[in-house]
Amino acid sequence: MINWSSAILAGVVGGLAMELSAVLLRLLGFGRHSMVSYEGCMLTGRESGAGSYLAGLIMHLALSVLIALGYAWSFEAVWGGADWLRGLATAVPHWFAGGLVVPLFDRLSGCVTRGAVQPLKPFASGSRNAFVTFLIGHLSYGATVGALYS
Repeated sequence: MINWSSAILAGVVGGLAMELSAVLLRLLGFGRHSMVSYEGCMLTGRESGAGSYLAGLIMHLALSVLIALGYAWSFEAVWGGADWLRGLATAVPHWFAGGLVVPLFDRLSGCVTRGAVQPLKPFASGSRNAFVTFLIGHLSYGATVGALYS
């Protein structure tokens, strides 16, 4: 049975870990790739600003909680328990599914249409830096969710 409160907490903190990894990679010179910024622009139509960032963060954390419920199910039904390593392993199919689904949002985003944000090609394959940020973000999320759900 899913521990709902653990899954919700793990999802919120996992979403924050994912964004923190994007911020750290940006500071290391990997470019300005962030799902929070992308989602904020989708919601507000602006690519920058505190309001847009906050809107994107709220959307990202809500999605992170929903995805953490899937992780919780896999920990209970597939893995027989949770820890950071099982979370990391669960992040691989999450990364794969996200890499195929997220680019579909480009068609909904006026920000992509007018060139305010870069389109999200499959697996963020538009550049090596975006690909690395996308992969590390998902691995950070998975390890965090696994550690906190345990």
